[in-house]
Amino acid sequence: MLVSNTGQNNQGTTRDYLGQRFRTGTSPGGYTIDQICIQVAGDNTGEALLRLYSVSGGNPDSLLYTFADPAGGFAADSVNCFDAPAGGAVLKPETAYMAVLSNDAGTGNTGIEYRLTNSNSETVAANGWSIADDRNELPGTGRGSRSVKIQVRGRANADPTLSALALENPDDGSTIALNETFAAGTLTYTADAANPVDTITVTPTAAAAGASVAFLDENDAPLADADDIEPGFQLALAVGANTVKVKVTGSDAVASRTYTLTVLRANADTTLSALALENPDDDSAIDLNETFAAGTTSYTADVANAVDAITVTPTPAPAWPSSTPATWRSPTPTTPSPDSRWRWPQAPTSSR
Repeated sequence: MLVSNTGQNNQGTTRDYLGQRFRTGTSPGGYTIDQICIQVAGDNTGEALLRLYSVSGGNPDSLLYTFADPAGGFAADSVNCFDAPAGGAVLKPETAYMAVLSNDAGTGNTGIEYRLTNSNSETVAANGWSIADDRNELPGTGRGSRSVKIQVRGRANADPTLSALALENPDDGSTIALNETFAAGTLTYTADAANPVDTITVTPTAAAAGASVAFLDENDAPLADADDIEPGFQLALAVGANTVKVKVTGSDAVASRTYTLTVLRANADTTLSALALENPDDDSAIDLNETFAAGTTSYTADVANAVDAITVTPTPAPAWPSSTPATWRSPTPTTPSPDSRWRWPQAPTSSR
């Protein structure tokens, strides 16, 4: 039993077309639901349909599962259980869902009389599970002040998360840091690698025993180890963005979670993209006599006699290819701050 309020006081009955919201608990792998059970009152001779919906704005959104009626019909004055489809209904953790009760056509009131409660407490509740204190009156957006007496039966799925994700340069054993702080619930990461690093070791650690890990490319196809001699999984790096997905499947093979890592390998470019000179006394620009070009390494400039120092500002060429999305360029090489630029004393005469 995952959650129930059927042990609470009886406070009326209804045959309305209605929805009862509940919220799942904190198990990282989510849950598999086998049955949703409703407490039936005296009248048990009509028709009923139970469907499970996602919730948006407190109202039913998308139909997820249709449950089968109790085998042998409905029993009066007892809890009656609707069966999930084969394999169960798989639900996400910490998510709201709604059990919708209607006639067999799914359009109006049921023929079955359900019991209600005005108690705001659950009789049973696994970690984080809860039942809403009111019910939805369908097909509109109204609310009834009492909730349906309901049970959700099932089990927590095995944990499909990582507890750590580490990167290493296999050539020297140095760590390559993630740009983001790792957390089991965070699924997207980036990292930066210098140009000489053409391979990295990716080491994911599953949070739970028995979980399996698979490496996929950006199209979700299996990704081969770039070096089957080196221990661990090796990812070959081209210059620019390199994507690997780490898919973790829980030990029961029900729930999975995929982490995406993008590693940016820098260009080998050691040139400048710009070279600027400035008079620090009035911030006026001092022109180079030659047109700047990344492949030109010698330049001259002229200054007046009164200029006894200049500020030289070199701008390194971008470390990442120009095709790399800007949101992935982290860190981006920056122009030196004014206090770190070179102040070059000049002779008191103009020179060329």
